Amino acid sequence: MTWTWATGTTPDDPDLAADLAAGWVSRTAAESWLRDTWEGLADCGVVEVTLMEDSTAVYTMGLDSGD
Repeated sequence: MTWTWATGTTPDDPDLAADLAAGWVSRTAAESWLRDTWEGLADCGVVEVTLMEDSTAVYTMGLDSGD
């Protein structure tokens, strides 16, 4: 099982794009990564992300900081 974040747009930051392409082995790892990097994704123009378990969407959330 692979956990990934679908973004709709590929961030122009090569490190973020590589992480998104690689995925994670657990939901916890994927969610921890997003917790640590969501602002960078938002800065790259990503508006929302969808957590995927293999090809199944688990949930979608916006990346608006609320400022």
